[in-house]
Amino acid sequence: MNKLIQLHKQELTKLENKFVKDIKTYFKNYKDYEPVIIKNITDLNKIPYENGFYVILTDYPLIGNNCSFKHNDLIAIYRGQCSQVRNRINSHLFNENYKKNHNGKSVNYTVCLKIDEKDKGGINIDKDSYSNYNWMVVIHKMKDSNKLIREYAEKAFDELYEKPICSREKKPKMKN
Repeated sequence: MNKLIQLHKQELTKLENKFVKDIKTYFKNYKDYEPVIIKNITDLNKIPYENGFYVILTDYPLIGNNCSFKHNDLIAIYRGQCSQVRNRINSHLFNENYKKNHNGKSVNYTVCLKIDEKDKGGINIDKDSYSNYNWMVVIHKMKDSNKLIREYAEKAFDELYEKPICSREKKPKMKN
């Protein structure tokens, strides 16, 4: 059994590396994405519910963000994947609304974007200091994908652009 496991483990690693390489090539060449500007809760209607990989960009000033993925003056601060992109973005950017309206039937996202110590998991860009900044989401639809495939997209993105600062466990700091 150990020989069988080792053999297939090596084959899976080769396949994973090839898939990540192919996704990196896709990200490098794909420039026709349509960013969604998010100013209020109704802007979420422009985002699909389906499986996908997403990137949250902003001009909110953070120290130490080495991610090079930008669109105009906005820089990526978070990237993720899920099976319900619209709900997931809601949980990150309009967390109070998300919690208040969660029906208990769909996935309950509890680990959400944190920027400041006061954030308890998810932010509210329509309130507090976050409303003074611009917010955008870039979505790559991944119909028929599973979690593992979408996690490869995260890995590919990180290898190509570096992991956005808020996708880490460490707390980011605001620029003065």
